[in-house]
Amino acid sequence: MYAKLNNGALEYAPQNYKLSDGRTIVGFNKSIPLMTRYGFKEVIDQQPNYNADTEYLVITGYTEQDTTITIVYAVKQMDLVEQELTIDEKITQLKNVDTEHEEALAELTEMILSLQEGGLQ
Repeated sequence: MYAKLNNGALEYAPQNYKLSDGRTIVGFNKSIPLMTRYGFKEVIDQQPNYNADTEYLVITGYTEQDTTITIVYAVKQMDLVEQELTIDEKITQLKNVDTEHEEALAELTEMILSLQEGGLQ
């Protein structure tokens, strides 16, 4: 694929390219000599290796050379929520949430009882 950078974003070569004088080049994106003549460059899109179960890719920018534009990626870690959990992991996670809720309720109950007895300790 061929594109050019326009305000930091890739603008891919269109099928038909309109010239500044109003003429249109039909089949523009099929002709490498025409695309390069009008400033379009080959896009190098090589994604790095990553674990799709726990990571994802983010485009962080582009590196422009004389004849190419390379897409630059960063590998990011998924939040635990985004990862696909096994059933056992989901059950454990739910148990932990229930335990945390029970502990919070017990703490609130103690606070309310303390207030009713005449003040917070």
